[in-house]
Amino acid sequence: MSQYEEVSKRLDPGAWRALRPLCAVDQAYAEAVTASAQPRAIAVLGGAATAHLVDGRLPVVPRVIPADEGRFGQLMPAWPETEQRPVPIDILDNWGLALFLLRATVGEPPEARERVEVLFGDRSRIRIGVTNDVLQGFVNDPPPTSYSFVRHHALMLFLATLWLPEAQRRGWLEVFDRCSVTLCRECALLESPDPLGWIDRTAGTGASILAEHGPGTRSDGGSAAFLENDETLAPYLCYLGTTSLAVASVAHQYERCSPAERPAWRTRAATVWHAEPDFNTAWILEYLDTVHR
Repeated sequence: MSQYEEVSKRLDPGAWRALRPLCAVDQAYAEAVTASAQPRAIAVLGGAATAHLVDGRLPVVPRVIPADEGRFGQLMPAWPETEQRPVPIDILDNWGLALFLLRATVGEPPEARERVEVLFGDRSRIRIGVTNDVLQGFVNDPPPTSYSFVRHHALMLFLATLWLPEAQRRGWLEVFDRCSVTLCRECALLESPDPLGWIDRTAGTGASILAEHGPGTRSDGGSAAFLENDETLAPYLCYLGTTSLAVASVAHQYERCSPAERPAWRTRAATVWHAEPDFNTAWILEYLDTVHR
C-alpha cells in the first residue's frame, strides 16, 4: 500500500469527534483573531497596503457559520471571498474534522507525540487558518489559471505561522517538516522523475475532492462516510501532506535570511514573488534536495 492508503485504513471514522470540544470557534474569537492579524498583514504588504486600507485597516469581515453553510462542508473550515470588498471570511464554528485529517498526515513521531497533540488542541492551527485569510485578498496574485492552492497558498500559511507566539511557531514549523517526511515516504515523492508535476496533479486532485465531496461533509454522517471511503480519503490526505511540504519549503528559504533581511523578504514575497506563476517551484525542489535526500 502507498499514498496514505494504510494510514486511511487505520483511521477510526468516529474518532474525529473527540477533537470537536477543542476546536470550537465563536464570533468573538474570530473577530479577535482577525483584529490581531491586521498590523502584521499591513506590515507585510508594506507600501502596497495603502491602496487597500479603510480607516487604517484592511477591509475584512469574519463570519462564523455552521457546517451546513460551508461551501466545502467540514473539509475547508475557512475561506475568503477575495474579489469582494470588504472581504468576507467565512469560518466554520468547529474545525474538528479538518484538524483530524491534518493530524493524520503528520505520521507518528514518538519523540514528539505529546508536543504534536498539544498543537492540535490549542487552537493555534485555527489561528493560522483564519489569520492567513486576512492577508489573502490583498497580495499580488498570478494569473488565475496559474494559481496553485498548494504552491502559492503556502506563503499565506507560512506568514500566518510566523504571527504565532514563539513556541507555537516553532512547533508548527516542525509539524510541517514532519508532514513532509511522511509525504515523501507514503507517496515515494523522492523517486518521482517529476516531483513538481506530481505536486501540481495532487493539488488538482485535492481541489476536485473538495468540490465534489466537500459539500457531503456538511453533516456528521456525511463526514463519517467520507472517512470510510478509502478511495477518496487517501488521495485527500496526500493533498494535505503536499500543502504542508509547500509551507515547509517556503520556511526553508526564509530561514536562510538574516534577521535584518527578513522584513523585506516578507514584503517582496507577498507583493512580487507571489505573482509569479512558478512561485515556490524552485524552493520546493531545493527543499527536497537539501532536506529529504
